[in-house]
Amino acid sequence: MATAQQNLGTALTSSGATAVTPETNTFTLTVGGTTYNLSVSILSTDTNQTALEKIAKAINAAGAGVTATVITDTTAGTSRIQITANRTGTNSAFSLADVTGNAVTATGANTVNVAAANAQYTVNGVSYTSQSNTVLLDRGHLTVNFLKTSTATVTLTVTPNTQAITGAVNNLVNACNTLAILIAQNATLISPRLSQAFNQAYTVKEQELAALGITAGPNGTLTVDQTKLTTAVQNNLGLVQSTFGGANGFAVNLGLLGQEITTSPLWGFAAPGAYQASFFPNTYSYLLTLNQSQLAAALFPSGTIVNYLV
Repeated sequence: MATAQQNLGTALTSSGATAVTPETNTFTLTVGGTTYNLSVSILSTDTNQTALEKIAKAINAAGAGVTATVITDTTAGTSRIQITANRTGTNSAFSLADVTGNAVTATGANTVNVAAANAQYTVNGVSYTSQSNTVLLDRGHLTVNFLKTSTATVTLTVTPNTQAITGAVNNLVNACNTLAILIAQNATLISPRLSQAFNQAYTVKEQELAALGITAGPNGTLTVDQTKLTTAVQNNLGLVQSTFGGANGFAVNLGLLGQEITTSPLWGFAAPGAYQASFFPNTYSYLLTLNQSQLAAALFPSGTIVNYLV
Protein backbone atom coordinates (compact mmCIF):
# COMPACT_ATOMS: atom_id res chain seq x y z
CA MET A 1 0.00 0.00 0.00
CA ALA A 2 1.09 3.57 -0.60
CA THR A 3 1.49 5.43 2.68
CA ALA A 4 1.96 9.06 3.62
CA GLN A 5 4.94 9.92 5.80
CA GLN A 6 4.09 10.87 9.35
CA ASN A 7 6.46 12.29 11.93
CA LEU A 8 5.63 12.18 15.61
CA GLY A 9 7.59 14.38 17.96
CA THR A 10 8.70 13.92 21.56
CA ALA A 11 6.06 14.05 24.28
CA LEU A 12 6.75 17.21 26.30
CA THR A 13 5.05 18.35 29.48
CA SER A 14 2.35 20.65 28.17
CA SER A 15 2.54 23.26 30.91
CA GLY A 16 6.31 23.04 31.37
CA ALA A 17 8.68 25.82 30.33
CA THR A 18 9.50 25.57 26.64
CA ALA A 19 12.28 23.16 25.70
CA VAL A 20 12.85 25.23 22.57
CA THR A 21 15.46 27.97 22.86
CA PRO A 22 13.72 31.30 23.54
CA GLU A 23 14.76 33.21 20.42
CA THR A 24 13.96 33.32 16.74
CA ASN A 25 14.43 29.72 15.66
CA THR A 26 14.96 29.05 11.96
CA PHE A 27 14.68 25.64 10.37
CA THR A 28 14.17 24.01 6.98
CA LEU A 29 11.37 21.79 5.77
CA THR A 30 12.22 19.80 2.65
CA VAL A 31 9.35 18.12 0.81
CA GLY A 32 9.90 16.17 -2.38
CA GLY A 33 13.19 17.93 -3.05
CA THR A 34 11.87 21.45 -2.42
CA THR A 35 13.22 23.26 0.66
CA TYR A 36 11.25 25.82 2.63
CA ASN A 37 12.95 28.17 5.09
CA LEU A 38 10.81 28.66 8.20
CA SER A 39 11.15 30.65 11.38
CA VAL A 40 9.34 30.89 14.68
CA SER A 41 9.76 33.29 17.59
CA ILE A 42 9.78 31.54 20.95
CA LEU A 43 9.46 33.54 24.18
CA SER A 44 10.91 32.60 27.54
CA THR A 45 7.37 32.68 28.95
CA ASP A 46 6.07 30.13 26.43
CA THR A 47 5.07 26.69 27.60
CA ASN A 48 5.91 23.59 25.60
CA GLN A 49 2.36 23.49 24.25
CA THR A 50 2.52 27.12 23.16
CA ALA A 51 5.88 26.61 21.46
CA LEU A 52 4.60 23.52 19.65
CA GLU A 53 1.53 25.41 18.45
CA LYS A 54 3.76 28.18 17.06
CA ILE A 55 5.91 25.67 15.21
CA ALA A 56 2.87 23.87 13.78
CA LYS A 57 1.43 27.19 12.62
CA ALA A 58 4.68 28.10 10.85
CA ILE A 59 4.79 24.74 9.08
CA ASN A 60 1.17 24.95 7.92
CA ALA A 61 1.62 28.52 6.70
CA ALA A 62 4.38 27.37 4.34
CA GLY A 63 1.90 25.48 2.15
CA ALA A 64 4.53 22.81 1.61
CA GLY A 65 2.18 19.84 1.26
CA VAL A 66 2.34 18.70 4.88
CA THR A 67 0.01 19.30 7.81
CA ALA A 68 1.23 19.85 11.36
CA THR A 69 -0.96 19.43 14.45
CA VAL A 70 -0.30 19.41 18.17
CA ILE A 71 -1.48 16.22 19.87
CA THR A 72 -2.28 16.77 23.55
CA ASP A 73 -2.75 13.97 26.07
CA THR A 74 -4.74 15.59 28.85
CA THR A 75 -4.42 12.52 31.07
CA ALA A 76 -0.63 12.40 30.87
CA GLY A 77 -0.35 16.18 30.64
CA THR A 78 1.86 16.02 27.55
CA SER A 79 1.88 17.50 24.05
CA ARG A 80 3.75 16.53 20.92
CA ILE A 81 3.86 17.71 17.34
CA GLN A 82 2.57 15.48 14.53
CA ILE A 83 3.45 16.24 10.92
CA THR A 84 1.79 14.31 8.07
CA ALA A 85 2.33 14.50 4.31
CA ASN A 86 -0.81 15.47 2.46
CA ARG A 87 -0.14 12.82 -0.19
CA THR A 88 1.00 9.23 -0.14
CA GLY A 89 4.17 8.02 -1.85
CA THR A 90 7.90 8.66 -1.71
CA ASN A 91 7.62 11.80 -3.82
CA SER A 92 5.98 13.46 -0.83
CA ALA A 93 8.57 12.36 1.74
CA PHE A 94 9.85 15.22 3.91
CA SER A 95 12.51 16.11 6.48
CA LEU A 96 13.20 18.96 8.91
CA ALA A 97 16.48 20.40 10.16
CA ASP A 98 17.52 23.19 12.50
CA VAL A 99 19.38 26.19 11.11
CA THR A 100 19.47 28.42 14.19
CA GLY A 101 18.02 27.45 17.53
CA ASN A 102 16.73 23.97 18.35
CA ALA A 103 13.04 23.95 17.35
CA VAL A 104 13.39 20.66 15.44
CA THR A 105 15.74 18.88 17.83
CA ALA A 106 13.98 19.91 21.05
CA THR A 107 10.56 18.82 19.78
CA GLY A 108 11.68 15.70 17.91
CA ALA A 109 9.81 17.01 14.86
CA ASN A 110 12.06 15.07 12.47
CA THR A 111 11.27 11.70 14.07
CA VAL A 112 9.66 9.50 11.41
CA ASN A 113 6.78 7.47 12.79
CA VAL A 114 5.44 6.17 9.44
CA ALA A 115 7.72 6.16 6.40
CA ALA A 116 6.50 7.24 2.98
CA ALA A 117 5.97 4.27 0.67
CA ASN A 118 4.65 3.54 -2.81
CA ALA A 119 2.01 0.96 -3.64
CA GLN A 120 3.40 -2.18 -5.26
CA TYR A 121 1.17 -4.28 -7.49
CA THR A 122 1.27 -6.71 -10.40
CA VAL A 123 -1.05 -6.76 -13.40
CA ASN A 124 -0.96 -9.77 -15.71
CA GLY A 125 2.51 -10.70 -14.45
CA VAL A 126 4.03 -7.22 -14.82
CA SER A 127 5.08 -5.36 -11.66
CA TYR A 128 4.28 -1.69 -11.10
CA THR A 129 4.58 0.93 -8.38
CA SER A 130 2.32 3.88 -7.67
CA GLN A 131 2.57 6.98 -5.50
CA SER A 132 -1.14 6.56 -4.77
CA ASN A 133 -3.50 3.77 -3.78
CA THR A 134 -5.68 4.76 -6.73
CA VAL A 135 -4.39 3.59 -10.11
CA LEU A 136 -5.67 3.66 -13.67
CA LEU A 137 -5.69 0.50 -15.78
CA ASP A 138 -6.74 -0.33 -19.34
CA ARG A 139 -5.36 2.95 -20.79
CA GLY A 140 -7.09 4.99 -18.14
CA HIS A 141 -10.54 3.49 -18.59
CA LEU A 142 -10.55 1.59 -15.30
CA THR A 143 -9.96 3.14 -11.87
CA VAL A 144 -8.82 0.74 -9.15
CA ASN A 145 -8.61 1.65 -5.46
CA PHE A 146 -6.30 -0.42 -3.26
CA LEU A 147 -7.90 -1.07 0.13
CA LYS A 148 -5.49 -3.60 1.65
CA THR A 149 -2.49 -5.71 0.76
CA SER A 150 -2.87 -9.23 -0.57
CA THR A 151 -0.64 -11.88 -2.06
CA ALA A 152 -3.59 -13.67 -3.64
CA THR A 153 -4.52 -13.03 -7.26
CA VAL A 154 -7.47 -10.68 -7.65
CA THR A 155 -9.59 -10.95 -10.79
CA LEU A 156 -11.31 -7.77 -11.99
CA THR A 157 -14.40 -8.19 -14.13
CA VAL A 158 -15.58 -5.04 -15.90
CA THR A 159 -19.07 -4.67 -17.33
CA PRO A 160 -20.69 -1.71 -19.09
CA ASN A 161 -22.59 0.86 -17.05
CA THR A 162 -25.84 0.04 -18.81
CA GLN A 163 -27.89 2.73 -17.15
CA ALA A 164 -25.43 5.52 -17.95
CA ILE A 165 -24.99 4.47 -21.58
CA THR A 166 -28.68 3.96 -22.34
CA GLY A 167 -29.39 7.26 -20.62
CA ALA A 168 -26.87 9.01 -22.84
CA VAL A 169 -28.37 7.43 -25.95
CA ASN A 170 -31.86 8.53 -24.94
CA ASN A 171 -30.59 12.07 -24.31
CA LEU A 172 -29.17 12.18 -27.82
CA VAL A 173 -32.37 10.81 -29.36
CA ASN A 174 -34.41 13.42 -27.50
CA ALA A 175 -32.08 16.12 -28.80
CA CYS A 176 -32.45 14.80 -32.35
CA ASN A 177 -36.22 14.83 -32.06
CA THR A 178 -36.17 18.40 -30.78
CA LEU A 179 -34.11 19.43 -33.77
CA ALA A 180 -36.32 17.49 -36.22
CA ILE A 181 -39.43 19.20 -34.86
CA LEU A 182 -37.73 22.59 -35.01
CA ILE A 183 -36.81 22.04 -38.64
CA ALA A 184 -40.33 20.83 -39.52
CA GLN A 185 -41.99 23.79 -37.82
CA ASN A 186 -39.76 26.25 -39.68
CA ALA A 187 -39.58 24.50 -43.03
CA THR A 188 -40.23 27.72 -44.96
CA LEU A 189 -37.47 29.52 -43.10
CA ILE A 190 -34.68 26.97 -42.84
CA SER A 191 -32.72 25.79 -45.85
CA PRO A 192 -33.32 22.14 -46.83
CA ARG A 193 -29.56 21.73 -46.46
CA LEU A 194 -29.95 21.47 -42.71
CA SER A 195 -32.54 18.70 -42.78
CA GLN A 196 -30.53 16.91 -45.48
CA ALA A 197 -27.41 16.97 -43.33
CA PHE A 198 -29.40 15.75 -40.35
CA ASN A 199 -30.97 12.93 -42.37
CA GLN A 200 -27.59 12.01 -43.83
CA ALA A 201 -26.14 11.59 -40.33
CA TYR A 202 -28.90 9.08 -39.63
CA THR A 203 -28.82 7.30 -42.99
CA VAL A 204 -25.09 6.56 -42.80
CA LYS A 205 -25.66 4.52 -39.62
CA GLU A 206 -29.26 3.47 -40.22
CA GLN A 207 -28.64 -0.28 -40.10
CA GLU A 208 -26.44 -0.09 -37.01
CA LEU A 209 -28.92 2.18 -35.25
CA ALA A 210 -31.74 -0.23 -36.08
CA ALA A 211 -29.70 -3.05 -34.55
CA LEU A 212 -29.61 -0.99 -31.37
CA GLY A 213 -33.37 -0.46 -31.45
CA ILE A 214 -33.30 3.10 -32.84
CA THR A 215 -35.47 3.80 -35.88
CA ALA A 216 -36.84 6.86 -37.66
CA GLY A 217 -40.54 7.55 -38.18
CA PRO A 218 -42.24 9.25 -41.17
CA ASN A 219 -41.91 12.68 -39.54
CA GLY A 220 -38.15 12.27 -39.05
CA THR A 221 -38.24 11.74 -35.30
CA LEU A 222 -36.49 8.76 -33.74
CA THR A 223 -37.88 6.10 -31.44
CA VAL A 224 -35.98 3.78 -29.13
CA ASP A 225 -36.75 0.18 -28.31
CA GLN A 226 -35.42 0.27 -24.75
CA THR A 227 -35.23 -3.51 -24.39
CA LYS A 228 -33.26 -3.90 -27.59
CA LEU A 229 -30.93 -1.04 -26.68
CA THR A 230 -30.25 -2.43 -23.21
CA THR A 231 -29.50 -5.87 -24.64
CA ALA A 232 -27.08 -4.37 -27.16
CA VAL A 233 -25.25 -2.39 -24.48
CA GLN A 234 -24.89 -5.49 -22.31
CA ASN A 235 -23.87 -7.89 -25.07
CA ASN A 236 -22.40 -5.81 -27.91
CA LEU A 237 -20.85 -2.66 -26.52
CA GLY A 238 -18.47 -2.47 -29.47
CA LEU A 239 -21.41 -1.93 -31.82
CA VAL A 240 -22.73 0.85 -29.61
CA GLN A 241 -19.35 2.57 -29.60
CA SER A 242 -18.77 2.30 -33.34
CA THR A 243 -22.33 3.39 -34.17
CA PHE A 244 -22.08 6.60 -32.19
CA GLY A 245 -18.41 7.37 -31.81
CA GLY A 246 -16.57 5.57 -34.59
CA ALA A 247 -15.76 6.71 -38.12
CA ASN A 248 -18.89 8.41 -39.47
CA GLY A 249 -20.47 7.76 -36.08
CA PHE A 250 -23.95 9.16 -35.59
CA ALA A 251 -22.88 11.32 -32.66
CA VAL A 252 -19.70 12.37 -34.46
CA ASN A 253 -21.58 13.54 -37.55
CA LEU A 254 -24.14 15.37 -35.44
CA GLY A 255 -21.26 17.00 -33.62
CA LEU A 256 -19.78 18.21 -36.89
CA LEU A 257 -23.17 19.54 -37.93
CA GLY A 258 -23.52 21.31 -34.63
CA GLN A 259 -20.06 22.80 -35.00
CA GLU A 260 -20.99 24.12 -38.43
CA ILE A 261 -24.19 25.65 -37.08
CA THR A 262 -22.46 27.38 -34.19
CA THR A 263 -19.42 28.67 -36.11
CA SER A 264 -20.70 29.53 -39.61
CA PRO A 265 -22.25 32.88 -40.62
CA LEU A 266 -25.36 30.73 -41.21
CA TRP A 267 -26.73 32.62 -44.21
CA GLY A 268 -26.58 29.29 -46.01
CA PHE A 269 -29.12 27.84 -43.59
CA ALA A 270 -31.75 30.47 -44.43
CA ALA A 271 -34.37 29.47 -46.98
CA PRO A 272 -35.26 31.85 -49.83
CA GLY A 273 -37.92 34.34 -48.73
CA ALA A 274 -37.16 33.86 -45.06
CA TYR A 275 -35.80 37.36 -44.48
CA GLN A 276 -38.99 39.03 -43.34
CA ALA A 277 -39.27 41.20 -40.27
CA SER A 278 -42.15 39.16 -38.86
CA PHE A 279 -39.84 36.20 -38.39
CA PHE A 280 -37.00 38.03 -36.66
CA PRO A 281 -38.04 37.43 -33.02
CA ASN A 282 -38.20 33.66 -33.39
CA THR A 283 -36.08 31.68 -35.78
CA TYR A 284 -34.00 34.61 -37.07
CA SER A 285 -32.15 37.27 -35.16
CA TYR A 286 -32.45 40.97 -35.91
CA LEU A 287 -29.30 40.63 -38.03
CA LEU A 288 -31.19 38.29 -40.39
CA THR A 289 -29.09 35.30 -39.37
CA LEU A 290 -30.37 31.99 -38.06
CA ASN A 291 -30.72 31.89 -34.29
CA GLN A 292 -27.65 29.84 -33.35
CA SER A 293 -28.52 29.28 -29.73
CA GLN A 294 -31.88 27.70 -30.59
CA LEU A 295 -30.32 25.13 -32.92
CA ALA A 296 -27.31 24.56 -30.68
CA ALA A 297 -29.57 23.91 -27.69
CA ALA A 298 -31.49 21.38 -29.74
CA LEU A 299 -28.32 19.59 -30.78
CA PHE A 300 -26.41 19.71 -27.51
CA PRO A 301 -28.48 19.25 -24.33
CA SER A 302 -26.59 18.57 -21.12
CA GLY A 303 -25.16 15.05 -20.90
CA THR A 304 -25.54 14.01 -24.53
CA ILE A 305 -23.72 10.99 -25.87
CA VAL A 306 -21.59 13.27 -28.05
CA ASN A 307 -19.49 13.97 -24.96
CA TYR A 308 -19.98 10.50 -23.48
CA LEU A 309 -18.61 8.36 -26.31
CA VAL A 310 -16.64 10.52 -28.72
